[in-house]
Amino acid sequence: DRDVCLPDGERLAVLWGDSYAAHYVPSLRPRIEAFGYTFAQANSATCAPIIARIHPRVPNCHVFNDEVMAWIKQNKPSVVIMSALWPVDQKSIDQFAGTLRELEKVDGLSVVILGSSPLYFETVPTILAARRLRADRSDFATTEVRKQSYQGDEKIGALAAGMPTATYISVMNTGCPNRVCRI
Repeated sequence: DRDVCLPDGERLAVLWGDSYAAHYVPSLRPRIEAFGYTFAQANSATCAPIIARIHPRVPNCHVFNDEVMAWIKQNKPSVVIMSALWPVDQKSIDQFAGTLRELEKVDGLSVVILGSSPLYFETVPTILAARRLRADRSDFATTEVRKQSYQGDEKIGALAAGMPTATYISVMNTGCPNRVCRI
């Protein structure tokens, strides 16, 4: 329901992204609300927050993102938090740069970009179960993490560094220092 996910409010903070972004809701919502913001979310599975991006397997993604951008321009939230399993192809990176330029036009808007989170070759429970069967008690991953996680983090981070109104948070560097992820 649009009114539930995108409420009205004086101090709005909206989380915009795909289902990877949505997995942050349980931890972000209470913290954002504790700071006096109204939490809003606009998430669509497999739909990174990139306007003009046509995703062949998600035909309504560009329409969804256009609607979110229109909502942002109309409602002027204080903060937009963007997150996704970031695509790493150059066309998508260029389109994301265009999305950030559009957001720069919204007066008083702060943009926070969360980098890619770890993407594993197997589910974490499968990795841990296989280790336990080998009597391996390690809970750190290195080779099990897909390189796309690091590539997306690096490319989106480099792009964000050139945007004066954006703050970038590297989830990979925070959660996987030196490319070692605790699972």
